[in-house]
Amino acid sequence: MNPVTLLSSLLLVVGLVVVTNAQTYAQDITGTWINAAEDTKMVIYKGRRNTKTTRYNEDPSKYYGRVVWSKTGAIANNTKLITKFSPYGNKTYKNGKVLHPRNGREYEGYLQLLESGDLKVRKYVNKSIVGTTEIWKKGEGSN
Repeated sequence: MNPVTLLSSLLLVVGLVVVTNAQTYAQDITGTWINAAEDTKMVIYKGRRNTKTTRYNEDPSKYYGRVVWSKTGAIANNTKLITKFSPYGNKTYKNGKVLHPRNGREYEGYLQLLESGDLKVRKYVNKSIVGTTEIWKKGEGSN
């Protein structure tokens, strides 16, 4: 194979890897989010590993969300509202649970990053056709 062709092919592959990684990062849902009622702020993050002194009981390959601010104080800080969501495709996260803070129930759900940069949060019982949907906005200090 011609050295120029080989070098061109190598540069093309490296360029594709860089573009793919940038797109994957752009689809990340980590950061601060504000719910539709604008009365609660949460941080979505990738699961943390246990340490010698702290047990998080989180899977590092999944996503979690905890409250960092509540306007009314009805929801305690650090309450986990989102647990165990796994990436499913480019902009969707599935197979997790969403806690409804007012009734204390946990629902199945999915998260979807919209083109607008907002986050669609769908929670339901058994089938996704019967449930509720909220659109969360990116909060200050988010990536």
